[in-house]
Amino acid sequence: MIAIASNGFGETYVALGIARELVKRGFKPLLFPLIGNVKGVSEGIELCFVPGETKFGGFAFWSLSNFVRTILSPFDSKNEISNFLNFVKQLKKNGSRIEKILVVGDPFLLFVVRKSLSKGTKVAFLSLFKSEMTEKHFWFEKEFIKRNVDVLITRDEYTAEVFRKLGVNTIFFGNPMVSSIEIKGIDLRENKELKTLLLLPGSREYYSYGVLVKMLYVVEAIVEKYGFINVLCALSDTIDKERLKESVIKHGWEVIDRDDKLFWLSKGLIRVLCGYGLFGDKLNVSDVVLSVGGTATEQASGLGKPSVMFYDSSTGISVNWFRRQEKMLGESVKIFYKFSVDEISNEIIHLFMDESERRRRGEIGRKLMYDNNSAQKIAELLISI
Repeated sequence: MIAIASNGFGETYVALGIARELVKRGFKPLLFPLIGNVKGVSEGIELCFVPGETKFGGFAFWSLSNFVRTILSPFDSKNEISNFLNFVKQLKKNGSRIEKILVVGDPFLLFVVRKSLSKGTKVAFLSLFKSEMTEKHFWFEKEFIKRNVDVLITRDEYTAEVFRKLGVNTIFFGNPMVSSIEIKGIDLRENKELKTLLLLPGSREYYSYGVLVKMLYVVEAIVEKYGFINVLCALSDTIDKERLKESVIKHGWEVIDRDDKLFWLSKGLIRVLCGYGLFGDKLNVSDVVLSVGGTATEQASGLGKPSVMFYDSSTGISVNWFRRQEKMLGESVKIFYKFSVDEISNEIIHLFMDESERRRRGEIGRKLMYDNNSAQKIAELLISI
């Protein structure tokens, strides 16, 4: 059987996109997400591991800073160690069923998977986290990849060339983040004549509520200076609606249910439509994106949507990570390293008013996040190896 392992919210989103393509081709893939949102698992995909709630991801990403944070927090440390050990246990338990596996994530996950399965298992590695253009693979990671991977799939052509010169069987299809987006053709805008802003407050519960409150202040400033707009907000299933409600009520917002998945955040005449799922549809009809997310921002760029981001220390994400995003996404994203309602709202208004600039930045994003039905091609590659 074909299996897919992932370690990250964005990585699991991409893994699900590839898994759906396998299902379309008559296969029933096994899914092992060490970290990620699994509520979007569709029929035909066998979920072999349900990740526990992890805060920092020290054991999942092997990030030194996050690892230290995990160790210093006994509760989080216990959860993450348990989550990691259970993940390895399930991999080994299902080892006899796995003929080939796609690893979506970083070299650490590749190491864990390779050591957990038999030597005869074919391994494809989608190196989604690292790129030789931004965050390079260490020499020992390159050596491990060379010795333990049947095929390496990169997120950019330059990284592919580097590994080909090392003798690694490497393929670049395009960036699968974009082709993994599911668009159903649903338009959630209240008024199609107005510009639309999409809020992406991130996937991790411990910071998303505070980030969303800051974004709502930006929305208020935009309406005051520019006028009414459509505002959509894409929430991860990891976000608890009641906790979100508690956060926004303190700042004068009401929460009004629209249906079982969508609800309004309302303050005076301003309304923000929030909800779970339909991320692709919300992104598809948006003009500008306000985000602190990683993969979601890259997906926005790939669809030609200019993004505005801001650094927030509460996320636990380093300034260097934001600089990496800036380097990777170029002028398709504008990053504010100090949160300023006035400056951020002015930037978004500028993009609303200047259509040519909006298109220019959008085209930059499309080129940098080049995709050519790569999720489908990766699925076909997995079938063939």
